[in-house]
Amino acid sequence: MICNKCGQKLPEESQFCTECGTKTTPATPSNNQEEKPSEIQASAVSSNTKKDLAIIERTSDNFKVQNMLKSIIGLTVIIAIVFFVSRLFFNQSSPEKTMDQYFQSISTTSYHDVWLLFTEEKQKEYTSVDDESFKTSVQLKKDWYLSSYGSNWLSERNISVIFQSENNAVVVVDFSLNNSKENFKLQRVGEKWKISNYFKLNQ
Repeated sequence: MICNKCGQKLPEESQFCTECGTKTTPATPSNNQEEKPSEIQASAVSSNTKKDLAIIERTSDNFKVQNMLKSIIGLTVIIAIVFFVSRLFFNQSSPEKTMDQYFQSISTTSYHDVWLLFTEEKQKEYTSVDDESFKTSVQLKKDWYLSSYGSNWLSERNISVIFQSENNAVVVVDFSLNNSKENFKLQRVGEKWKISNYFKLNQ
């Protein structure tokens, strides 16, 4: 401590200057004074809170990623199951089953399924499954069945194989409502029977 009046150096606890007798003024605490324990504790708590919040945010992000992955995996499994079941019922192992699948696909206007039932030569009549003329032909076929045989046309048909060799078959479809018949030619492609041509027979 230094006397404010005479400049004499004094002990820190002196209340009066030993040189001039002037009352001393206590020194003002420095801004660089060490932090109080309470301030240190508060700072430590704040630091820990920030760390905890960061951990919570990271954990939350991990859960979001995990849930997203679970959703993607679940959706993939569902799509695979639907595809497998649809292929299971999409049976072309015999001319009769191919024809049954054909009429089912026509009734639901399933362009892709109808396309798969045709031979490559038959498919070449159109540019692709998305060809508007192909889609129109499927829709017209469905409309024609409805207008000719009524809403129950799908249950009124009778499929008969009148000729079958190792790789070729001829099927006649008889609609009992008005004794109308259609002729379908099929070819064996691998393990599947596909439609190569069809036309309406005279009654």
